[in-house]
Amino acid sequence: VAHDVAEELAPGLVGRVGMQPALGIAAENEKLRAERAAGMVLLRLDPKSIQATAFANRDPASLAETDPELRHLKELIASQGQHQPIRVRPAPAGSSFEYEIVFGHRRHAACLALDRETEGGFPVLALLDAEAVERERLVLLMHAENDAHRQLSPFEYGQMYRSWLDAGIYPNQTSLATAVRRDQRTVSAYVRLAQLPDAVLSAFGDRRRIALRWVDKLASALASRRVAVLAAAARLADLSPRAEAETVFQELTRAGIERRGSTSREETVKV
Repeated sequence: VAHDVAEELAPGLVGRVGMQPALGIAAENEKLRAERAAGMVLLRLDPKSIQATAFANRDPASLAETDPELRHLKELIASQGQHQPIRVRPAPAGSSFEYEIVFGHRRHAACLALDRETEGGFPVLALLDAEAVERERLVLLMHAENDAHRQLSPFEYGQMYRSWLDAGIYPNQTSLATAVRRDQRTVSAYVRLAQLPDAVLSAFGDRRRIALRWVDKLASALASRRVAVLAAAARLADLSPRAEAETVFQELTRAGIERRGSTSREETVKV
């Protein structure tokens, strides 16, 4: 059931924010009125009725309760309320859920965790976007939200762009780069990061730690001595505790340097 933005939302905002000036509340109400006029309605939903989108751009590690940032967000929402609603759309036909997330996967994950811990449940504030039916609109809204807050890691950007290409939302990286207003070389670097072999990605432990500037050297190392690099990656993945991301990068690129007198060099000379 839709809530009247002017009459019912303002008291909720006062309760959550406390001493927020009336002018700030008025501005927030005006923003929500505009969103409602554009076909969006603010709802309080059972987080269990909402599914992640197939184009979710968060790495599972970002949505796990062990993630420090998610724990902090959960504590913030528990103590101060959910200041920013997530955005949802009706779930696709045949889904067992009522809604699908457009953006706000981390806020949803935090509310879902609180719902499990709270007697009587913990609702999530969500804007129902009736216009986010087309896949391209959905992914671009998600991209704009994450770009605004700069919360995604290079690997998560790579996974996101790769999923768009695999789903045929964009036919190639050139059209994708145009849509997100990014340089094509940058988009290509993100995609190549996500396409690194699983063994190499696993060597870093948390894939979100991989820097975009390392992609070219890692790809070069794999092209030069793939077997040696994958062997080094397997060894690094077994270390406990894990090596720092910079150390992993250095070890992998070192393994890709051809050594004089190596078997591969001797074979090349014989040929």
